[in-house]
Amino acid sequence: MSDRDSSNPILQIGVQCAVPTCSVVDFLPFTCKCKQAYCRDHIFADNHSCTAAVNAVVDASAVEAAGSSGAPLHRCALEGCRKPTLYAFTTDPQRESCDQCRGLFCVDHRYPDTHNCTPDSAETLEKAESAARALLKKNFGGSEASSATRQKVTRTKKLPTDPVKLAQYKKVELMKLRHRAAPADGKDKGTSPPPDQRLTVTVSFEQEEKPFWFRKTVIAGRAIDLLSSQFRTNPSSSMVAKLYSLDISTDSRTLLRNDVELSKQVEDTSKLILTQEEAEK
Repeated sequence: MSDRDSSNPILQIGVQCAVPTCSVVDFLPFTCKCKQAYCRDHIFADNHSCTAAVNAVVDASAVEAAGSSGAPLHRCALEGCRKPTLYAFTTDPQRESCDQCRGLFCVDHRYPDTHNCTPDSAETLEKAESAARALLKKNFGGSEASSATRQKVTRTKKLPTDPVKLAQYKKVELMKLRHRAAPADGKDKGTSPPPDQRLTVTVSFEQEEKPFWFRKTVIAGRAIDLLSSQFRTNPSSSMVAKLYSLDISTDSRTLLRNDVELSKQVEDTSKLILTQEEAEK
């Protein structure tokens, strides 16, 4: 790439980025669905106010006409994004798109790592609970809300008991996890094994939690080496790394065998725990 001097006919090759404030000339430009050419920094729809992306999501004239009240649809809370929120077209348009910060975001920015998520503080949660108690008191009477109402709200999702709904739930959770997961093996960054050849899990080490995917042929011992590198653990001759699977329904751990393939011991969306323990003498 280079900056083009329009007064020099020798440099009239390549295509200048369509963003008015960008003077970059790309000799291999990217063409967007809006039929304009952009440099690599502005090719994404959110970086050049893409008309095609806006039209694909919703027609502007239809937005103003939506609903009997004619009220405009809720827009993504991320600065610079004008797409409708994830639930804008539903009967509950003010439903939060992010479970952590309770914000309203579009389908592209609904995950915490796509909108600089700042989880609700304890003070914010307390205010919300106070408002809920006041509402209960107003509608149902009584001098004080029940003790159950005063308890802290837990955000742990209950797994469906119906087999069909449970299968659908796991499928959705797997899709969301794959969207965020990174390859545990750095060598896999330039390759794309099919999804059916990947094992996608969430791994915790001390206070940190990250989503990763492994090739299904990787044994647990190799997975421990890869995860130790990812979490930058401090190797020591007196300590040994171990990998456990976590059963969230009982909060119990199961130690994984190092000599067996990881995919034969856990399934997609499983939660794993990496630990460093004193070596047996």
